[in-house]
This record gives sequence, structure tokens and C-alpha cells, in this order.
Amino acid sequence: MSPIRSDHAFAAGLLDGLRRGDPAARAALNARHGEAMRRLAWGLVGDARRGAALADDAQHLAAEALRTSRHAPEPERLRAWLLDFVTRRVMLSRGSGSEVQLQLPLQLAA
Repeated sequence: MSPIRSDHAFAAGLLDGLRRGDPAARAALNARHGEAMRRLAWGLVGDARRGAALADDAQHLAAEALRTSRHAPEPERLRAWLLDFVTRRVMLSRGSGSEVQLQLPLQLAA
């Protein structure tokens, strides 16, 4: 199996597991994409501790959004969707000097 097909199959299985609320899928999300999400958040906020906290919150919210949303990405777009999700969470947190409790946007909560 080619690496591209393998990634697609993994992402499809991950999305399916997240939709079912499978804790193993959340762990797999962290194992596969957590480091990239944290590095992006760190780079955007310029502070490792705050970036890690925002990325962890975003990862939790992304998993919940993928579980409840009817508008989940196609498997081949999962990583890009997750990184975009982190970017949006960080941008929403700007303007506050303190840690921000991130919330699901309305369109993802439906």
C-alpha cells in the first residue's frame, strides 16, 4: 500500500472513530497530529507554554467538532483542517492577555 493511501485509510478510520466518540481515536489524533498542532500554536503566539495550552484546547475542541459536525473534512484534508482549526483558535484568543477558554464556534456545535 502506498504511503498516500495508507494516510487516507488512517485518516478515514480516525474520523470514523472520532464520530463514534472512541477514546482510542482521540489518542491517535494526538499521536499523529498533536505535535504539529502544538508547534503551529507556539509559532503563532510566540510563547511555548501558552501555545501548548491553546493547541491542547484546540485539539480537544477539534475532536469534539469532528464528532458532532456534519461538515467534517474529507480524510485527505484532515491534517490541513486541524492546522486551520488551531490557527483560528489562536486568532480568536488574541486580544486577551490571559489564558483563554476556547469555545466551539456555533457552526461546529450543530
